[in-house]
Amino acid sequence: DKNLGTSSDQPLKSLSLITHLALKPGDSVLLKSGETFNDTLFISCKGDSARPIVLGKYGGSVRPYIKGNGLQPQAVHVYNSEHFVIRDIEISNTFSKRSDKIQGLLVELYNYGTGKDITIENLYVHDVRGKFKNEDKGSGSAIAITSYRDNKTDKISSHFEGVLVQN
Repeated sequence: DKNLGTSSDQPLKSLSLITHLALKPGDSVLLKSGETFNDTLFISCKGDSARPIVLGKYGGSVRPYIKGNGLQPQAVHVYNSEHFVIRDIEISNTFSKRSDKIQGLLVELYNYGTGKDITIENLYVHDVRGKFKNEDKGSGSAIAITSYRDNKTDKISSHFEGVLVQN
């Protein structure tokens, strides 16, 4: 994948390359309408109050589909980010092995402080599940928003200021 990803003529071929982008306030990461990505996405970025960073779609009305396939516990992981918008995306994450912490979308702050203005809109999150205690019952969260870890390793208290989930 040698494309720059700066235009629809030269898109990135895999979601994993998005992790390495130096996103700046006002930037957008746009996935092509109707495409299916059998991959997971990790993104960490900071927009500002006037210019959020947007993860969304281009080129049509059908949501791009991030199909996590249980490759990671989260199909989409938004980490230590603020002034960030995620919209118009379909997400699933079905895990075939035993796991009780599967998520479609995880928005997480860890050792961060205050994360401001996260907008989640017009997502279709479905089929988020793994096997729990070797049973066929699923266990997972469509959307999880967290600012601490259960293992109590946080050194900096973190919290969100302004989270909007709609449509």
